[in-house]
Amino acid sequence: LLNNLVKVQGLLDPGKILEKLNVSVLDRMNNGMEEMKDGCDMGLCVYYPSSNKLLFAGAMLGLHTFLEEKITIIPSTRKSIGSKIPLIKFETTEIQPKPNQTFYIFSDGFPDQFGMVSGKKLKRKRLLHLISEIKEDSLDAQKEMLNDFFLNWKGSNEQTDDVSLIGVKFQSSEN
Repeated sequence: LLNNLVKVQGLLDPGKILEKLNVSVLDRMNNGMEEMKDGCDMGLCVYYPSSNKLLFAGAMLGLHTFLEEKITIIPSTRKSIGSKIPLIKFETTEIQPKPNQTFYIFSDGFPDQFGMVSGKKLKRKRLLHLISEIKEDSLDAQKEMLNDFFLNWKGSNEQTDDVSLIGVKFQSSEN
């Protein structure tokens, strides 16, 4: 459905893509498919390098950005794809990324993971604190540190959900 919306229909506005995706999923569900017990949380970004414009829309997933010591959360619409409401409006936010600004988006699987030692969930606040401590490192190094941290946190506990985390760093024009 997503490929059709972007590649065939040519939609490039993330909010419009999520709106049409939600309607398409609901249409499929109403045509004999089983009822979804969970919705699909997702975030979409479209970047235009020529104008340095980043467009973002999310369904239950916000976009987190770090610039210097400040963290900003670009909020999402508080509904999932597949929600029973067919005409949800997903807001598109336009951002002008600055040099050395880093953006992160992650599924709930990382912060919802139970820790072996504490028995408690990691939580978003702890994950963002970890990211703030390693944000100056290369993205490759961050990937390794986040993966190691997650595996150590989880220990022998069963993984509770899918885990996705994406980071993108905008370089200065000289890089």
